[in-house]
Amino acid sequence: MANEDTPKFRPGTAGDTGPGSSRRLYLSEEEQAKEDSLPIFANGDASDAYANHKQLYLNFYHLAADRSVSFKGFIASLNDNFVADWGSEKVFGRGDPIMTFKNTTRKLNASFEIPAASLEEAKRNLLKCNKLAQFMYPAYEKQGRANTIAKPPLMRVSFANLIKNPVNGNSPLAKEAGLLVAISTLNITPSFGDDGFFDAGLAMLYPKLITIDVDFTVLHERDLGWDATGNTEDDAFGFSAANASPFPFGLEVPPPPKPETSNDSPDNPDDDEEPGQGATSAEQEAEALRALDSAQATLRNEREQLQTMRNAENPVPGAIRAQQGNVRTARQGVRTSRRNLRRQDGDY
Repeated sequence: MANEDTPKFRPGTAGDTGPGSSRRLYLSEEEQAKEDSLPIFANGDASDAYANHKQLYLNFYHLAADRSVSFKGFIASLNDNFVADWGSEKVFGRGDPIMTFKNTTRKLNASFEIPAASLEEAKRNLLKCNKLAQFMYPAYEKQGRANTIAKPPLMRVSFANLIKNPVNGNSPLAKEAGLLVAISTLNITPSFGDDGFFDAGLAMLYPKLITIDVDFTVLHERDLGWDATGNTEDDAFGFSAANASPFPFGLEVPPPPKPETSNDSPDNPDDDEEPGQGATSAEQEAEALRALDSAQATLRNEREQLQTMRNAENPVPGAIRAQQGNVRTARQGVRTSRRNLRRQDGDY
C-alpha cells in the first residue's frame, strides 16, 4: 500500500517540467490543500460561475481521509428509494399473510456527467475521478497489512437540498451537512462516442465527457419514525419533533397564516354597528326572501308597463292579439259544449 504521505498523481503532458508546468506528476502540499478547499470551479466558463454562485454541486467527503471532492451538478438522474422490509407468514385457512414489519432502508442512485470544455478541465476532471475512486477504500493502521483496517470507507454526500442532512443546516459542503452513506457501487465511464478525447502528450487520453453512476445506502443519524404517544411538544422525538419537517428534502413547513385583525373595538364609540349585524340567521333569511319577492314584483310591473307602451305605439298588433284571445276563448267554449252534448247522448 502506498504511503499516505505520498502526494497524489497528476496527469501530465509533454513539455516543460518546471514548477509552473502541467508536466509535473504530483501535487505539492499547497496545491493539494487548494484542491481540498472545495468548491474550486475555476475553468472560466459560465457553468463554473453558476455552480459557484448557486452552490449547486455534488460534494463527496471521505471520513477516514478527511478529504472531499466536488463535481458540478450535471445530474442525469437521481433516484431516492425508501424500501420497507416485511416478513410474510402464511397461515392455514387465512387468505392474506400475516405481515411483520422489520425496517425501512433508504437507497439512492445518482448518475451525473462531467463534461470538459478544455484540456485543463479534462485533466482536472480525471484527477477528481482518481480521488473519488480512492474514496472507495478504507484506512489501515499499518502499511501492507489488509487485516488492520482502522476505518471503513464511509462518506458524506450532499447536493443542494435533494441529498442533504437538513438537521445540520444548509451548507453545500458534505462535511458539514451531507448524508452519511455507504457506497456499494461506483462506475466511472469515459465516453468513447462522438465526444472523444483530448490526446495531448504520449500515451495519454483525457475524456471530454465522463459519466459517473453511484449507488449508496443512507445511514441516518437521527430518530426515524413517529412518537407513538402522539406527543407534539418540545420533548417529542422522530417525525413528531418540531425539527422533523425538513426530512428528507430540507423543506420547512410554512407557518399558518395570521388571522386578520380588525380595528373595531367595543370600547370605541365611533364604531357604528352595521345593519343586520346583530340579527339572527332566521331573521336574515326572512329579510332576504322579502327582498327577493319585492324584486320579482318590480320586474313584473316593469314588463307590464313595457307591453302597454308597445301596444300604445302600435295598436293594430295589440288589437289582433286581443281578437286572437277572444277566438281562443270561443273555441274553448265550443269544445266544452260538445263534451257536454256527448255526455248527454250517452245518458240517454
